Amino acid sequence: MTAADLLTDEDVTALRREIAELPLFIQGSLKTVARRCGRPGCHCATSATGHPTRYLSFTRDGRTRNVYVPVDERGDLIAHGVANYRRLCALVQAMTDTVTAKLRGHPWPKRKRGEHARVPRLRRSKVAP
Repeated sequence: MTAADLLTDEDVTALRREIAELPLFIQGSLKTVARRCGRPGCHCATSATGHPTRYLSFTRDGRTRNVYVPVDERGDLIAHGVANYRRLCALVQAMTDTVTAKLRGHPWPKRKRGEHARVPRLRRSKVAP
């Protein structure tokens, strides 16, 4: 199978088309945290719960970063971007599986959890001293 055959394969082409249709993808996850606003007359000052606030959490240079996400349409766009990133990762994995199966000539073997491929042992020949 040549490189041109891989790029024109209909399974790979369908996955490439689906990846191209993702408008925005953002690595990270959205989390909601209850925060107090600081005003003494607000209900959050006396109750156990605060105001729900969303943050985008991601890792850069080995450190976790949190960025405030507003509650307006930008927040919805960020939520779609995070979902699209997860979809992108699944599509990349599917493309990798498809291409490796084409290269090997058969589907990737599925093993049960904890089951490893059996590696044959090399027999050592006995050599007289």
